[in-house]
Amino acid sequence: MWTVGHSNHDVEAFLTLVQRHQVAHLMDIRSHPYSRYAPHFNRDELQASIEACGIRYAFLGSALGGRPRRDDQLDADGHALYDRMATEPIFSDAIDRILRGASEHRIALLCSCGQPHECHRRLLVGKVLCDRGAELRHI
Repeated sequence: MWTVGHSNHDVEAFLTLVQRHQVAHLMDIRSHPYSRYAPHFNRDELQASIEACGIRYAFLGSALGGRPRRDDQLDADGHALYDRMATEPIFSDAIDRILRGASEHRIALLCSCGQPHECHRRLLVGKVLCDRGAELRHI
């Protein structure tokens, strides 16, 4: 399974990266799939661009986003407590969906961060997927 951050790429460069890795399904796991700085990565625009390339798009940010929905998922300094977030039933259901899809299709998890070691796509979602037997590779 792949992960990718859109970072500050232009849309053509991003699409080339995803196509080069033969991604069939792009799973958007951003909590808020909008960008003031790169509007071509706003949810609707990105979905249209991705699907025009023959790649399927799904938004899973409401289940797998890195921003907590409740105060008890934050520490005293306001940092996300990923271990608590990972216990939510909606999170587990989305992980199951990704694992089922990955058994049949090449999937990439999308977030905005260009550095996977700093991003919830590795620190939260990726950790749980690896704990469940998945192997992650970063584009």
